Amino acid sequence: DGSDLTLRNLTRANELLSAFRDIANQQASEQQKVFDLAELLGEILQTLAPTLRRQPHQVLLDIPAGLTLNSRPGPLSQVAINLINNAMLHAFRPGQAGQLRISAERRGDQLLLRFEDDGVGISAEVQEHLFEPFFTTRAGQGGTGLGLSIVEHQVRKMLGGRISVRSEPGQGSCFEIQIPLVLDEASSPTAH
Repeated sequence: DGSDLTLRNLTRANELLSAFRDIANQQASEQQKVFDLAELLGEILQTLAPTLRRQPHQVLLDIPAGLTLNSRPGPLSQVAINLINNAMLHAFRPGQAGQLRISAERRGDQLLLRFEDDGVGISAEVQEHLFEPFFTTRAGQGGTGLGLSIVEHQVRKMLGGRISVRSEPGQGSCFEIQIPLVLDEASSPTAH
């Protein structure tokens, strides 16, 4: 029994390390390629699983099977990781168990990707500054104010899309990202 338990744990550790390596390689690369969105986000959640398990929150993935993009998985991974971490840090009151739902749908030649939580929401005043570099509601608590600025930059410059937020205090928040299913490499900033 002990050997079986050890073997299962080693197998799980190997899977986590493989997923982490894949995500790290994708983040380091700005290369455009064809990839499956559900697989990419599944790998990200697997990589974040040790951290997420320590949270009382639930992350639900609602991505249709076979939804592929010809884009940059590295920047998209960084966007997803930052938005998941941002929700875990800011969306819920201490001791509150919340839910983050990640969903996607095809809209013509575009992908609509949503990160929607049932947390505390964001005031209109804070929403006006969310994507500004160094803006943070956690000054002195370890926040740098760069996470959402990086997300906005990656979505706009590296993925050719746009990001918006809908939120009301007490009603949760929804970050919506719209990017092309096929990135026009000729118009991208790294094409030259």
